[in-house]
Amino acid sequence: MTHALPVSFTNRKLIHRIRTLIQPYKARFYAGMALRISTDLAGLYPAYALASVINQITKDHSATTMNAIGKIMALWLLASVFQYSGRALAKYLVYNVAEKAAREGELATLKHLFKLDIAWHEKEMSGKKWGVFKMEQTALIIFCEFWLITCPK
Repeated sequence: MTHALPVSFTNRKLIHRIRTLIQPYKARFYAGMALRISTDLAGLYPAYALASVINQITKDHSATTMNAIGKIMALWLLASVFQYSGRALAKYLVYNVAEKAAREGELATLKHLFKLDIAWHEKEMSGKKWGVFKMEQTALIIFCEFWLITCPK
């Protein structure tokens, strides 16, 4: 029985592999990432709005101040709605890309396995290798979730 050498799969190879799987959906992926970053930026507005309202209240109680407070509160509401709905849409876009890329990766793996000789399948115990290929799908989805959750912060 021959012992296989350990496969060296560097971070560069990982990123390249993920890029090739996401390539057909890169517009959706980048749109989801841009949306996620913009929603995080919109999440900063409530603190600014609260400070502005407090400044307006302590300055003066005229009608223009009340109009300014009304505008600030309306923007605060819009920013909050955009933050939560945009984050949900960003998750949908990126998770959808991850699922489709994982399915395409599985299809490419199956096509490659069907091209191989049957002797290779018997010698290499391809059933166990199929489990490793399935883990690639799971890893891609987890990577996209991790990227979506932690990258913009």
